[in-house]
Amino acid sequence: MRNIWSILLIICSIKLLTSSWKINQQCEIQNNTRLACVCSGNEVLQFPKDHNLRNISNIFISSCSYVNLHISDAMDPEGVRNIIIRNISRTLIFDSTVMTKNIENIEFLNIGVIHRIAGDSTFKMAQHIKRFRIEDTNIENFNAEFQNISVTQFLFRNVTIARMIGLNFSKRGELLKIINCTFRNIQSTLHFIFSTIEIRNSKFELQKPTDVSIVGDNTVVANSVFLNVSMNLVASNKIAVNNTCADGKSSLRLSARSIESFGNRLPTEIIYPKNMGQDVPGLLLARNNTVCIAGNCKCIKSNAVGLYGQLHGNIFNGIMLSIFILSL
Repeated sequence: MRNIWSILLIICSIKLLTSSWKINQQCEIQNNTRLACVCSGNEVLQFPKDHNLRNISNIFISSCSYVNLHISDAMDPEGVRNIIIRNISRTLIFDSTVMTKNIENIEFLNIGVIHRIAGDSTFKMAQHIKRFRIEDTNIENFNAEFQNISVTQFLFRNVTIARMIGLNFSKRGELLKIINCTFRNIQSTLHFIFSTIEIRNSKFELQKPTDVSIVGDNTVVANSVFLNVSMNLVASNKIAVNNTCADGKSSLRLSARSIESFGNRLPTEIIYPKNMGQDVPGLLLARNNTVCIAGNCKCIKSNAVGLYGQLHGNIFNGIMLSIFILSL
């Protein structure tokens, strides 16, 4: 008889762990640890504001038109380690406090507009973030600086930020990628310290002349634009800076075992280590770098196209097409 009860208890426990139950029309708890909210495409997500998150480690939200994600201390979110939000056609309000010290993964993918990503209030308990990833997203205000937080991977692709305080990583990470991005109205400074750094087709606009520090083992900066940046690139192995333009009160200093710089335009000469000879294979390769007349490089926008510009262009084209059709 005891064996039968034991078997029944095991079966019930397995059933509980593998089951799911809805907490509203759009959200359900899966396997007792995952809160998944999936809309039908054009819905406003009614996120369960008062639901206790004590046993939840993963939050997944997808395919809504508008989301207001509010996570407060009262919801016991200490175990939340993964937040993935994707395919939000209009707006994401991310008003949340992540209480976990070690965060596995935060992802925002294909979001129309995020009004604000806060800094201290959102990550006030975080000591480590394994991966922070944003793609195909517009952000109005980005206030997270990541001071005193170890970030292993920081991945941005096709992201436009209208206003930001700055990025000041104080602990070394493994990989930073900023591809096809535009960061406007940067108030303070940028400090990147990662083993591998890759910045391509991106634009950085600082509000006033500011020192920017990029420290790594291998660093690539290509087809990018910088405004009001005095940049110091230091790498233990190799630096490649190609087809990059800087304007305003900008300068560039490079230091590494191997340096490659082609096709750059700056208001001043690029500064290299004094002990490196020109055009020595494996040491310093420099070609077609230009010091602009009167310090005005007239940098065109990088190959990155701001998503705001795409969105506004699509809206304008849609309006003109509608007017044309109605006039027929």
